[in-house]
Amino acid sequence: FNVQYRVKHKNGKYIHIEDCGIGITDNNGKITRVLGSMKDITERKSIEDALFESERKFRQVVEEAKEIIFTINLEGYFTYVNLAGLKTSGYTFEELSKLKYYDFILDEFKRDVQFHYLKQYKSRTENTYKEYPFKTKNNKTVWIGQNANLIVEGDIVKGFYVIGRDITDRKIEEEKRKESEEKLRVMFETSIEGICMTDVNDNMIWVNPRMEQMLGYSQGELVNMNYSKLIPSEQLEDYTKKNVERSKGKSDIYERKLVTKNGMPIWAMISASPIYDKFGNYNGSFGMFTDITEIKAAEEEIRKFYLGVEQSPITIMITDVDGKIEYVNSKFHDLTGYMFKEVFGENPRFLSSGHKTKQEYKELWDTILSGENWVGEFLNKKKNGELFWESATIYPLVNDEGKISHFIAMKEDITERKKMTEELILAKEKALASEKIKSEFLAQMSHEIRTPINIILGNTSYIKEELITDRSNEFADVFDAIEYSSKRIIRTIDLILNMAELQTGAFTPILKEIDLDKEIILPLMQEHHKLAKNKNLVLNYECKIKNTKHFVDEYCALQIFANLIDNAIKYTDKGKIEVSLFNNKSGNKVVEVKDTGIGISKEYMQNLFEPFIQEEHGYSRAFEGNGLGLALVKNYCDLNNAKLEVESAKGIGSTFRVIFQKQIGNKKL
Repeated sequence: FNVQYRVKHKNGKYIHIEDCGIGITDNNGKITRVLGSMKDITERKSIEDALFESERKFRQVVEEAKEIIFTINLEGYFTYVNLAGLKTSGYTFEELSKLKYYDFILDEFKRDVQFHYLKQYKSRTENTYKEYPFKTKNNKTVWIGQNANLIVEGDIVKGFYVIGRDITDRKIEEEKRKESEEKLRVMFETSIEGICMTDVNDNMIWVNPRMEQMLGYSQGELVNMNYSKLIPSEQLEDYTKKNVERSKGKSDIYERKLVTKNGMPIWAMISASPIYDKFGNYNGSFGMFTDITEIKAAEEEIRKFYLGVEQSPITIMITDVDGKIEYVNSKFHDLTGYMFKEVFGENPRFLSSGHKTKQEYKELWDTILSGENWVGEFLNKKKNGELFWESATIYPLVNDEGKISHFIAMKEDITERKKMTEELILAKEKALASEKIKSEFLAQMSHEIRTPINIILGNTSYIKEELITDRSNEFADVFDAIEYSSKRIIRTIDLILNMAELQTGAFTPILKEIDLDKEIILPLMQEHHKLAKNKNLVLNYECKIKNTKHFVDEYCALQIFANLIDNAIKYTDKGKIEVSLFNNKSGNKVVEVKDTGIGISKEYMQNLFEPFIQEEHGYSRAFEGNGLGLALVKNYCDLNNAKLEVESAKGIGSTFRVIFQKQIGNKKL
């Protein structure tokens, strides 16, 4: 047997005795004696009582604790849950003891929590902390933050001892803060404004994507870059001044030019404010940047437009739909003598001299009120009473709704022009009269000279035939000289009349497809063959191309090559004249007239195409002519889109080259 009991000591105090004994039996199994021992366990009982009291108090603390305290075995079943845990979960202990802890955890967190405590178990980590949400009995979600300790007996892990706290309110606040931060982040990240934060040394510590786009740098390049590197040198002084003011707590809105990564400047409207730490110390700056480069460019355009209007040499006036003046530029004052303040709100009729009728003004208003432009002239009166003429264009301004909101008048002082026009009209009338006289004179001269010359030629031909038939050929040279001189006079008259036509613009070329070979050059070669033969000259022609057709004026072409071949024969005493038709390297048709004549000096070359100019002139000149031939050739070439080139050397000969432009149909390329 083993019993414990209390006995009273001799000294009057009670002590605790542990009494152990065993019965001793005889051969018949009958207890005859008892062998036992007694032990004073007063001290042990005192310790046990103290421990029991301690456990009682501890259990009371655990039971009454606000924290959630529970234990689970290795299978995950609850083995103990305090009152706070029962209250929070909504379950009784009997209900919980039949459930595992992860039955309550939200599905999306379940795997993570299981893995966390499995890892703690396997690694024998004494204590870990974990936060997760679980569902209560009434389906409410509660967040718990718990410290889990291993329960170890000997060397064996028996389960977990957990102390947790309801952190739902904190989690809600954190979620709200995260949502707020996310909204703020999204707002900053997607903002159309550039956003930048700098530290006390003005090093950039954060920028948003818009800031990167504006400056051309990546975020990695901008972060830790000193903001001053974006400032052009001419603005550094103002930048430093504003930084000092901001460090003293001043917020500011201002415009700043910034230098981008590629070196191109942009303009930004900056709203900058100081940032403080939790102790109220200046900790940097926060800035919002609006790209106003296009606005600045538009402002510059507006400024230039305003200056252009203000400094315009013409008068510019803007009125409302009732004709009341809202704006006049400086030229208005310079011209009329009226100041802007004198005419503001007035109708422009105060300028009227009475020259225009009421009907004319009605037609003006009907025109501009219908949305059309009015163009005309005014005879107006200045402040000092002086009259002046203005050429005016008045047009309506239409607003976004399609309605006329204003009228703009642009007027130019044409007083002097009017005087000049009157003078020009008089001069033109005189010139027309003079031109008529000139034309009549040339026509009369042509008629009066051609008629007797043609009579002389006809009669000379008749007399020549009679004399040569009846008598000898002794007069043949005389008749040839008469015929040649008469034709020379007619040719001179033709050249003078042709030049007169060109100079007065009376000649209009008619372009049509002409065969340069068959219709122009071959007939001219036949015509000039006898003339060349009479001077013992060789006259050759070679056509080197198959397609010899070109759009030209037939008369111009005949005159060009007749003059060139005639001149080549005239100024060549011995040798030959070579005429050729070919295509140059660019595919242009070219007619070349080359002679071995006297050539042209370099000094005279610059005057070669001037009318009535010859290298030799006066009574000492060796060759006949009036100096009009090459001038006409040049003019006829220009009219036919042909280029005239000349190569010549004194005493060696000359080459004249007419180059026709390429054509598609009758159109020049």
